[in-house]
Amino acid sequence: MFGELTVDGQTTGDMSAEIMKAMEYLDKQQVLVGIPDGSGRDDELTNAKLLHYHTTGTKRKQKPEVEGNKNPTPAQQLLLESSGSPRQHIPPRPIIEPAIEAHQSEIDELLQAASDAASQGNIGGIDDALDKLGLFAQNVARDWFEDSRNKWPPLNKKTIDRKDSEAILIDTGAMRQAITYVRREE
Repeated sequence: MFGELTVDGQTTGDMSAEIMKAMEYLDKQQVLVGIPDGSGRDDELTNAKLLHYHTTGTKRKQKPEVEGNKNPTPAQQLLLESSGSPRQHIPPRPIIEPAIEAHQSEIDELLQAASDAASQGNIGGIDDALDKLGLFAQNVARDWFEDSRNKWPPLNKKTIDRKDSEAILIDTGAMRQAITYVRREE
């Protein structure tokens, strides 16, 4: 029989329907890491757009919306730091993608756990594995701010003097703390 499962020496029967259901469920799941939309902003520049700009790069005409804001949201700060700002002399300092790439083997193991759960027809196991994956990816992105592999250019002297610190991208920690994960179905 296809999909027959043996647990503790006992055959549980044909699991093919449960396995197919779990595989279809896993196929529809997404784990997203970044700063989600819904920051309560009233203007047209949402956090979702900012994250898109961060991921795909920005064109000059998009930057003035962000650069002219004297009280940038954490997502706006992430955009400026990831893509740079000629107007403010900020070099690019990408966060999410390089952090994820630096931990790809661990992420692959977590994805394998989700796949293993699906092959057993275990939807609860899929959820557990994807939540672990999301939390792991969120934390490696947050940790990237202080990871020596980020290879970010140092702050210029004026910035160090103004901040009284050499910590790159960390003033209040609000932008780093705003990075989270969400799960959704495609």
